[in-house]
This record gives sequence, structure tokens and C-alpha cells, in this order.
Amino acid sequence: MTGHIGYAQGKWLAYAKGDWAGADVELTLFDRATPVRAPSSGWVNGWTVGGGGEYAICKNLLLGVEYDYAELSKDGWRIN
Repeated sequence: MTGHIGYAQGKWLAYAKGDWAGADVELTLFDRATPVRAPSSGWVNGWTVGGGGEYAICKNLLLGVEYDYAELSKDGWRIN
């Protein structure tokens, strides 16, 4: 569930949103000099924010733009 807040006037709508984010991430580091491959994977938590706007061209047609940003934690990463 994402938290939204917005303002509408006439045919225009502007909004902002934010929430928790999470992802199952896989990472493989490779050292060409040795050659050693070091894989790691795990669940990371973070947050997300975004916003956008919409304009009602007619009853069933909207034109909109939206931007979303997510930041995931780098803490806890280790090489297995």
C-alpha cells in the first residue's frame, strides 16, 4: 500500500506518494586479475518516493506524467 496525497482542480490533478520498498537482489563481483568470482544475494529494504500530474483531456482520456525513485539499503551486504 502506497501513501498518496494530491490536489485536484478542474481537469488537473497533482500528487505525491511514498512508501517502503524491498527487493530480492543478486550481485556478482569478478576480479579479472585473480580471476575470482564472488556472488552474493539477499533481500534488501528501503524506501520510495514519487509524484506526478494528470490532465483530463476528455471524460475517458487522461494525459499524465509520473516520476518514481527508490533507495535500497547497502548495509548488510557480504560476499559469500
